[in-house]
This record gives sequence, structure tokens and C-alpha cells, in this order.
Amino acid sequence: MWLYFILIIVGFVLLIWSSGKFVSGSAAIANNYGVSPLIIGITIIGFGTSAPEVMVSIISAISGHPGLAVGNALGSNIANTTLVLGAAALVAPIVVQKSLLKKELPMLFVVMLIVGIFMFDEKLSRWDGIFLLVGLVVFMSWVIISDVKVEKVLGGEVEAEIISIERMSTKTALVWVAIGFALLLLSSRIIVIYAVKIAEAFSVSDHVIGLTILAIGTSLPELATVIAAAKRNHHGLVLGNVIGSNIFNLLAVLSVPAIIHPIDLSVGLLVRDYSMMFLTVVLVFLMIPYRGRYYINRFSGGVLVAIYIFYLLWLYVFPG
Repeated sequence: MWLYFILIIVGFVLLIWSSGKFVSGSAAIANNYGVSPLIIGITIIGFGTSAPEVMVSIISAISGHPGLAVGNALGSNIANTTLVLGAAALVAPIVVQKSLLKKELPMLFVVMLIVGIFMFDEKLSRWDGIFLLVGLVVFMSWVIISDVKVEKVLGGEVEAEIISIERMSTKTALVWVAIGFALLLLSSRIIVIYAVKIAEAFSVSDHVIGLTILAIGTSLPELATVIAAAKRNHHGLVLGNVIGSNIFNLLAVLSVPAIIHPIDLSVGLLVRDYSMMFLTVVLVFLMIPYRGRYYINRFSGGVLVAIYIFYLLWLYVFPG
């Protein structure tokens, strides 16, 4: 049994390293062809932090375990909103730009509601997946078209934090893209194989493993990104990264597996896990305004981390 956990840890280390190399190579190629650093940061780097979730979910669906994909998507969002955001606030209180409350956060609510409507019949069909994938294209198009507005909101943080492109020749970048993608496939396969074995050994459903082991492991890039941003006082990027990652998880991590293999959902998943995801976002929204200021303080960060610990205990006691 311990060997399964060790192999999953090795898989996650390889997954995160390979996703970093894949993103670095892709960003270098885009930069060499004159793509705006801001757009590279919003799209390629934004995709990069969610690449582990996407790849693991795709491999899960192909392997006939789509429950892992759903659990991974919802669990990663719960981890992002509680563990990741809370840990960042504990490092340094997060000042929140009002524009995030007016645009990006409402967009997240809309996407969550749409996903909830699709899940209401306890199934994600191929048509649901296609609609979500189209929504992803629309969302990314909106982000790119609004790049000037984003730069105005973030100011100097765009140059300081949103993108740091490693300089390399196009040929070298292509090699790293190929190596990164190949290792993404390999590491995702390792993780899925042994996650399924652990689920079978403990007699729990696939989606519970997705909500816990896979969600925590695939959220590590977001955790590293927001903690680094919090340490450097690049506040606008912390909440923005979490919101963007959550939207991407719902539109991409759920859509592609559903297109590959329609997914049956349990009532428990909707009542407990979808509700948990939605309510934690509502809680963060309510936490932000404080005495006329917009920020998430250390106390709120501690509350969010405590909520995530409670959620994991809840899953342990009531895994069904």
C-alpha cells in the first residue's frame, strides 16, 4: 500500500516538473514569435497551472474512471478557495482589487451555476462537455480581448510577476515542449493507475480519491504561485490566479473527460462537494469587505485553511 502512495508522490513530482517545462517551452516559442508577454501570461501560464488537473482528468476518462476527473475538478476548486487562498493570506494579508469583485468573481459564479445546472440530472453528457468547452473558448477570448483592462488593473504587477519568460531558441523550446508533454502523459498515467488501486484498497469511490489525493497534488502549482505572489506583495495576482484557475478547472477539467466518456454523478457529490465548492466561494466573497477596505486578512486565511481540514475529515468519516 505504501508503495502506491510513494509512486503517486513520484508521479506528482514528475507531473509538476514536466508541466513547468512544457509551459516554459511554450512561452519561449510564443515570445520568439512576438506574442505579447501579457497575453502569454494570461493564456499559456494560466493554462500551465491547471495543466496537471487537465491531463490527469483526461487520462482518468480514457482509462474508464471519469469519477476521478469530476472529483479532481471539484476538489481542486475547493482546495484553491480554502487551502491555497488561506495559506497565501497567512503569509501576507491579501489586498483585493475591486475590479476582481466586479468582473472575474461574478464570472466564476456564472460558470459554477452553469455547471450546477448541467449536473442537476446526475450526469455530464457529451453535449454538456461540448458546451463547457465552447464556454472555455469564449472565456479565454474575453480574457485576451480585455488584456489592456487587465494591465490597467494590475499595473506594474504584470511586468513584475505575471510572466517571467525563459529565453531559449525555438528549437530548444520545441524539444522542451515535446519532453514536457511526453512526461505529462507518463506521470498522469502513473497517478491514475495507483489512485485507482488506492481507491480499490480502501473501498472508496473514484471521486473521493479525486477530491482528496488528486485535488491536493494537482493544486500544488497554484499553491506555489500564490504564496510566491503573496510574499512579493503582488496582491492582485493571488485572488486572480485562484479565480482563473477555478474557472478553467470547471470549463476544461470537466468538459474534456465528459466528451471522452459521459459521466454519471452521485447525489452525494452534488449535495456535499458541489455545494462545498459553491459555498466556499460565497464565503470568500463575504470575507473580503472589512471596515471599508477590500482584503483577506490572516484571521480569514486561518479560517479558510481550517475549513479545508474540516472538509478532509468529513470525507474521511463519510466517504460515500
